[in-house]
Amino acid sequence: MLWIPVGFGTGIGAYFILPFEPNAMLGPAASGVLGAALLAARRRGHSTLAWMIPLVLCLGFTAAQFRAAMIPDHLLAHPVSGVARGTVAAVEDRPSRPRIILSKTTVDSVAGSRNLSKVRISLSSKANLPAIGQTIEIPASLRPPPAPSAPGAYDFRRASYFNRVSAVGYATGPYRVAQRDAEDGWGGWPWHRFGIRLAEYRLALSRRIAEALPGPSGALASAPLTGERGPLPQEVLSAMRESGLAHLLAISGLHMGLVAGVVFLGLRSAFSLSRRLTLGYPIKKWAALGALIFAAAYLLLSGASVPTQRAFLMTGLVLVGVLLDRQAISMRLVAWVAMLVLVTRPEALLSASFQLSFAAVTALVATYEWAAERRRNRGWKDNS
Repeated sequence: MLWIPVGFGTGIGAYFILPFEPNAMLGPAASGVLGAALLAARRRGHSTLAWMIPLVLCLGFTAAQFRAAMIPDHLLAHPVSGVARGTVAAVEDRPSRPRIILSKTTVDSVAGSRNLSKVRISLSSKANLPAIGQTIEIPASLRPPPAPSAPGAYDFRRASYFNRVSAVGYATGPYRVAQRDAEDGWGGWPWHRFGIRLAEYRLALSRRIAEALPGPSGALASAPLTGERGPLPQEVLSAMRESGLAHLLAISGLHMGLVAGVVFLGLRSAFSLSRRLTLGYPIKKWAALGALIFAAAYLLLSGASVPTQRAFLMTGLVLVGVLLDRQAISMRLVAWVAMLVLVTRPEALLSASFQLSFAAVTALVATYEWAAERRRNRGWKDNS
């Protein structure tokens, strides 16, 4: 089990390293043939390891192919200027030039009208920002997401493709609120309504903190809570990067562990004040369930970025292990979380956040298991 995510990730990396798009049936066909060979070898009593390794590689390749195929080609082909019409999905209240993200965007230009997925537009002023959920029309100059600035550098275009951001640009004039069509905007789906309400609450919370703590202090306080780092001044970000503290702004295992740990210990301590609850009920499991609920709420409040999703999965499996009376911290836990992330978001393999976070967690868990095994062996020797 421990090597399955390694082989799966290797197959994903093989897909992304190809300089061309392979045939759509390459991964599924190879996986099917190797799966049939694996079953045949198992029926005959032969070793299945020789078939298992290439099968896991092909499954990773297929997962990356499927993920890329599920997203239509939505990137803007060339720069264009015109009027963009869409629903405000997010507002980034930055110090200098705030940004908005429009969903289900239509751009009308001299060359005609075209439909895009999401568009990120920088505004010239913080005054009169649009509200989340409004359908607006705004004149803008748009261009495709930029390619890497150097070989091996961060690929903003690839990240934009998988995040369904079709174009970036800046506003060339003021916006106006437009009439929402019946099929436009968020529609009537409950999840869409929940998403827009959550985005409104996150923005309102950031502004409330900024009112209570004006200046960089408020922006620094809201960043670990809502995940919005846009309001932070550039000099503060530069100082944190130079001091090696910038990772504290990215919501990951540290923040999720603190939230779940404080809630778990707080609930268990509160339950233990009652003799009846302590002796008659599984208060440890109650505390784990409460911590899991709070961790899920924090995941949504923070914006549910990929590092936060990884941290929630890791924390959630630990808490589920407590609920099921299983060992909470083990290398198998790390392997299961890695597989969950890679199956749902294969492109996360290429991010530094995924690589560094799993490298650190693997090292910590390996040290923990080594120390636990050594402690058990020393206790056995002492008793003998």
